[in-house]
Parts: sequence; structure tokens; C-alpha cells
Amino acid sequence: MKIDALITAGGKGSRIKEIGTEKPIINILGRPIIDYVIDALKAASSIKDIYISVSPNTPLTKQHLKDMDVNVVDTSGEEYCIDLNYSMNQMTTEEVFICPADMPLLSPSGIDSVIEGYYKSGVHSYSVAAPYSLLTSLGIKPTYSLPVNGVQSVFCGVSVLDRLDMLSMKSLTEGYMLTENIDLIININTVNELKIAEEVLASSNRSASGY
Repeated sequence: MKIDALITAGGKGSRIKEIGTEKPIINILGRPIIDYVIDALKAASSIKDIYISVSPNTPLTKQHLKDMDVNVVDTSGEEYCIDLNYSMNQMTTEEVFICPADMPLLSPSGIDSVIEGYYKSGVHSYSVAAPYSLLTSLGIKPTYSLPVNGVQSVFCGVSVLDRLDMLSMKSLTEGYMLTENIDLIININTVNELKIAEEVLASSNRSASGY
């Protein structure tokens, strides 16, 4: 069964403003960050249609997406939960894969593994987290951590939700995927994280080979 995907690309990106452009279209090895995310979703066997939420915070991103084979959803950019709810109303499948636009290491296999984990878990909301110690060992300095399965962890913004139950305001059961898969755990919030992602991409040759 294939499910829709939502890329959230309407945030202000305030922690990396020194780059001088909107975060989704920051260049990494010759391509905008969001292009890597789109390519991974298109190549994932579990994904049906791709939706991307933009806002007045990201007009250049909206322009960049104009001729791409994706569904662009205009949101207010004021409140994440309100914008998420609005985006969910535009989608069609019962479940939805959600990820931010700032994950250039995202891979088709990583996406499929999260969706498989969701179906095996039996919950309505399934979120990906990475061990705090792993991120710090990579040179990343998370701003928070929470216990997941007894391990101090950082949520990465990747999840699968039962869209219909969410929109009906039902109480959602929650489950978690604690992973060390680098494809699923690096968000670009700082210049340092951008450099780390560039190094990983360069060593994998992914920017040249695609999927």
C-alpha cells in the first residue's frame, strides 16, 4: 500500500539565516536541499503522491517548486499545528509520511523502513528519533533531548500519522522508531550541520548517482 508524503517547507529557518536564503533551497553540492528530499520520496516504493507545504516565509521555495511534479500547499506559516492540519485536509490517503525539507540525506530505503515500522507498530502516530549521544558524536549539538525507550534521544521530524484519525481529533496512540540510520537523523538547522551533511553526501557520491 502506498501513502502520500508531506514535506514541510514553510518555516522561518531562523537558526541558519546567515546563509542568506530560505532553508529549503540552500545549495548543497550543487543542488537545493529540498531536491534531495523530493528525489528520495519519488524513489521510495511506499510513497504515492508528494505534497509540500510552503508559506509567506518561503516564497522562493514556492517558485522553485513551480515546474516540479509535486503538489504545493499554501499555508499561513504562523502556527505549525494549524498549517499541518490544513495540509492534511488536502491529501488523500489514510496515512501520511511527514518529513521536513531540511533532510538531504533522506533515502528511499530509510523512508520505506519508517513506513514499514509504522504498520508493524499498530499505533496511530509513529515518530523517528536518534540517540542524543550519536548526534553529539557526529559534531551536532541538539537543543533538547527526551527519553525514548530509556535512551536520551532527539526527534528528527520524520513521522507517519493516521491522517483521518488526526483530522477527526481522536486521541492518537504513539510509537517510536529509535534509529542510528544517518539517512533519517540529520536536519540542517545550522551551518555546522550543513557541513556535516555535505561531507556525508560527498563520501556517498549520492549527489552524482541519484537513486
